[in-house]
Amino acid sequence: MKKSLALAAAAALVVGGMSLSTSPAWANDQSENHSQHQNDQAQAAPLRLPDGVKAVDNPKADDMRQIVAQVTQAAITKGGFDDLVERFVDQDRNRVGEYAESDFKDLDGRIEQLQRAWQQKYHQEFDMDAAKVLASAQAVEGEITDPVALLRNWPVNVTTEAAQAKANPDEPANTENTEDNGNIEKGRGIGVLRLPADSMLPMLDISLIDEAGGWKIDLPNSRTGKQIHDDLLTHLTYLGEHADQWPSNVEDAYRMFAHHVMMAVYGVDVSQQKT
Repeated sequence: MKKSLALAAAAALVVGGMSLSTSPAWANDQSENHSQHQNDQAQAAPLRLPDGVKAVDNPKADDMRQIVAQVTQAAITKGGFDDLVERFVDQDRNRVGEYAESDFKDLDGRIEQLQRAWQQKYHQEFDMDAAKVLASAQAVEGEITDPVALLRNWPVNVTTEAAQAKANPDEPANTENTEDNGNIEKGRGIGVLRLPADSMLPMLDISLIDEAGGWKIDLPNSRTGKQIHDDLLTHLTYLGEHADQWPSNVEDAYRMFAHHVMMAVYGVDVSQQKT
């Protein structure tokens, strides 16, 4: 059931500008939310690698952007949930792989609706130049020098909110065998790709590990296949129910979709999409 995805697929998206005919009160609220996101991003810590990693020059940002694009494309493809999971590190793939082989009629139904709405509005299939649309996404890359030190802060916090309230703050990292935590071993390459906040969407930091097949996304070990499925369905449902509010510019729309997909993958609640 595994399908190969076009490398020029999708992108990690941010809502650039939703044009809505609304009351002045709503417009004021939207302006305040937009300003708040800009403030949050301005106050965010500079993009950097965790302890235990030596930075390298010239990070392969385009390759990192591409993997986010592939995940987004899989999420908007009927029967593509298992392809989405294939873009995770092997530990995450092994943990949720069997669940990913199921048939997801609920997802497929929502995806079909989104595909029709996308075609009707933009007169094209969902397929885009990741490097072009994600050009604003920053990246850092490094080589692991101290696996135990890295594990204390890996994967990185995906949002500022996640940094302030971790799901399992008292659960220590398993450092007895660092490779069991997703190929965390000395000499392996890791990277972080930052999707900037824009309009009503929060800034996201995506954790990646360089495996034999290229960059893969690393998730917290607590994430299950069912959680990813349910969160993805929630975000896609949100997008479908607000199709009349999609940006007029197709590149902004691609960024919005990919941003929602990555929020779903990491379990960032759809309520962080400000309305």
